[in-house]
Amino acid sequence: MPPKPTCKVVKREGQRGARIDPKGCKVRTTKDAQGNKKKENKQGQQKIKRTTTKTDMRLAFAGSSQRHLIANWNNRPQNFRSNYKRNHNMVYDTGANITSMTPATLQHIGYNPNRTTNVYHVNSGDASGNVIRRKVLRDVNYHLLLKSDKDTSGNRTRQWVKITTDVLVMPSNLLGVNSIKLLKSRFKVKFK
Repeated sequence: MPPKPTCKVVKREGQRGARIDPKGCKVRTTKDAQGNKKKENKQGQQKIKRTTTKTDMRLAFAGSSQRHLIANWNNRPQNFRSNYKRNHNMVYDTGANITSMTPATLQHIGYNPNRTTNVYHVNSGDASGNVIRRKVLRDVNYHLLLKSDKDTSGNRTRQWVKITTDVLVMPSNLLGVNSIKLLKSRFKVKFK
């Protein structure tokens, strides 16, 4: 399959205004009347950019069984959304190789942390250097709320994105590299 041509803005001689050239190229960045840019990935999904000055960034999560929450998110009152995000979040952690969740979190999103099928075990070290054998649940489905920086109008883009990864049962909720890689084409985070 031949590569798609790169789009360029050109002005043709004898014509007014700019044109996109060559024919057949796909424009993935648009700009609205207020000057806000929107980028899309190759699949046509909006790419969200987030800049943070905080030492940690947290993303809200929901289980696949909570479709009603996800579908009506923007219609919920602001205090409900704030409380939900405060109580149901994961730390975006580029130092964690695998996503981890507490047993309570797994139950909240509809999984039994005590199950014995579709699991494997790994050895992990704690802060004091002790090695502990921990359970990993395979193919856990959950949704993450991606939120962009404010645009020039003061608005944010919010999207729930479905993720399926293996999850380590631990005493903390960490979004690990195995999940972050799945978000790569949809979500860009810059720490300042």
